Amino acid sequence: MARVEIVRSFGFEAAHRKGAQIYGYSYRAEIAIRGEIASDGKVARFEEIERAFAPVKSALDHSLLNDVLGHMPPTLENIALWISDRLRADLPALSRVSLFRQSEGEACHLTFET
Repeated sequence: MARVEIVRSFGFEAAHRKGAQIYGYSYRAEIAIRGEIASDGKVARFEEIERAFAPVKSALDHSLLNDVLGHMPPTLENIALWISDRLRADLPALSRVSLFRQSEGEACHLTFET
């Protein structure tokens, strides 16, 4: 059986504080699920990913990331890790969390073996 990765993208706006300055960015998160194609022709339903990501997006969108992430600096790597920590229970086949800050040409890919 073929293993396939499906991806759902989500956008959110957030800011972070660095010293006295506040910087705001548009982010795009990609949530990937990897698995075998089931009898219904799907690896997973995109609605499952959307449902799992909804509270994550709600916490991140229009937020100050320093407050959301607590003790972790708001780097792309830490934001991706924070997202994955909140998705793994609901999405056990999670294979990748990618985070893009397109205005800066930056990306982070956090991958998992499935």
